Amino acid sequence: MKQFIKEDLKKSLSQQKQESTFVVETMADGIDMARINSLLIDAEKNAKMREAIGSLDPHRNITHGSKFKVFVKKVVRKLSWWMVRPIVDSQNYHNALNDSISNAVRDSVCMLKDVVSEQQKEISELKQKLESYSRKNELNNMKKEVAKLTAEQTRVNEFFRDNVNTLKDIINKQKKEISMLQQNWENANKKEETIYDYIDYSEFENAFRGSQQEICNRIKRYLSYFKEGDYVVDLGCGRGEWLGLLEANGIKATGIDMNPAFINICREKGLHVEECDFFNYLEKLPDASVNGITAIQVIEHITPVELARLVKLCYKKVKFGGHVILETQNPMVVSTMTNYFFIDPTHERPVHPYWIKYLMEKALFTDIALEYPEYAWVIEGSIPSLEGTSDNAATFNYKISYLNNLLYGSTDYAIIAKK
Repeated sequence: MKQFIKEDLKKSLSQQKQESTFVVETMADGIDMARINSLLIDAEKNAKMREAIGSLDPHRNITHGSKFKVFVKKVVRKLSWWMVRPIVDSQNYHNALNDSISNAVRDSVCMLKDVVSEQQKEISELKQKLESYSRKNELNNMKKEVAKLTAEQTRVNEFFRDNVNTLKDIINKQKKEISMLQQNWENANKKEETIYDYIDYSEFENAFRGSQQEICNRIKRYLSYFKEGDYVVDLGCGRGEWLGLLEANGIKATGIDMNPAFINICREKGLHVEECDFFNYLEKLPDASVNGITAIQVIEHITPVELARLVKLCYKKVKFGGHVILETQNPMVVSTMTNYFFIDPTHERPVHPYWIKYLMEKALFTDIALEYPEYAWVIEGSIPSLEGTSDNAATFNYKISYLNNLLYGSTDYAIIAKK
């Protein structure tokens, strides 16, 4: 029995020690309010249990029964009490000590709870002060930013107020520039009228250039520069006289023209033509890919710059050994300028034969020749020469020949060059 009481006392003291250790550790390491409340509840339960045990009456029910039983009970009680009393006294002592420790622990826990509550209150107050301080700092920063923006806006307002006239001038100038740009845009997108909007150029050629058969008879002399199987590009193919001669002689050919009427005429003949700008066509054509390039009565329709560009393109696109043939009206003959050149409203300017010859030489063409076809010579109106062998007759005839060439020479010429 004594051993049992000692072990129970040891367990009680160990539990109290653990609770005290927890209180200290809680104060040192952190606060666990849920566990503190649990300890307080356990301490109150233990105290009530000890009070209940201490209030038990050892003499309860001893007087019940017969006199003999009562006597026996008293004897047994006295003997038992004599043996147990030291143990009970020891147990009471330990219970009192345990109560004292429990009360101390409970008081400590209560005090700790109060301290924790106070600390939590202080922490809450500190958090509120910190939040208030943060909001105050944010407000101050916002005030500074607003003040900065206000100052900047004030400077901008002052700038605009001081320079309002300058800004008005700039705005008016920009409005004028915008108006000019809009006008230029409208002009650029406006379709420019051409002479082709008012006349049928194919009909014009029929009336003033000659019949298609006549043109074929004039230009068939150029066939000698190409052979069967060659490929030739004809720029400004017109009604297709030259294309027809090439096809008839086994020479492949493509005609280029921008006049829809001429394109339709050529296609009705079964000729291969493309409706486009011949500069764009030549640019896309592979270099050294054709045996020849021809332009019959075309170069007088373009500017000097375009002519120089055309000569360079021809040199790039023609194979070595290929030919370029350019035929045009001869401005060295007065009859050309008075009777032929200016009758065509699409002519840009006449091309002097020595100018085109110069361009061919600079482009590195070889075997450059100027030809003045016999059909183009003007017979009517020429001055006959004098008969005789005198010096006066010879001088007169020389001057008459010069004058005839000037007035009634070949109205056309062709320049033929080889790469």
